[in-house]
This record gives sequence, C-alpha cells and structure tokens, in this order.
Amino acid sequence: MNEAKPRPIREGDFIICAAWEDLGIEPRDGQLVVVQQTINDGQLRERSVKAIRLMPDQAEFVPMSSNPRHEPIVVPRNLEPNDGRKVEILALVRYVFDNQLIR
Repeated sequence: MNEAKPRPIREGDFIICAAWEDLGIEPRDGQLVVVQQTINDGQLRERSVKAIRLMPDQAEFVPMSSNPRHEPIVVPRNLEPNDGRKVEILALVRYVFDNQLIR
C-alpha cells in the first residue's frame, strides 16, 4: 500500500480499524478495508489491506502498491465467487500511523 492516498501504508505501520460487521454500511468506492480471502474450506487464509473499486458486475480489492506481485482480488458484486474462494470484508481502515521515536 505504498501508493495509498492520502498517506502510504509502509511496512511496520499500525492501522486502527472498525469491525465491518459492526458498521452496518455498504462498501463504497475508494474505501480502505481489511479483506480476507480463504480457500479449501478456510484451511488457507490471506488477509490484506486493499482499496475497494466497485464496478456494475464485480468488486475489486486493489492493493495500491508499486509491487507487481500484489494483485487485486476480483469477485462478483455479491462477494461470493464460484471458484471455491470465500472473500469477505473484515474491517474499515480508520487510521494509519507509525511507531517512530521523535528525537
């Protein structure tokens, strides 16, 4: 997320989030969220911070990174892909900060 706006999220940064299920809101374009993708009935799990990009027929969770290894997660708008994955939004990112000492 080194290209996130208004502030990049760097390695070692802390994020403070609000639990998505507690918010009772619909996803909106541009929100930064913690998304979880599982396969094999939850045996393999990946959690990452991504930006939401909503299309008429699909939702994309975009990494906003200059690293080409970080790929978007693309799913139908109902967040239920039919390829054995489960994709869910866990949290809304509210604050990003680092733990750097001020000298």
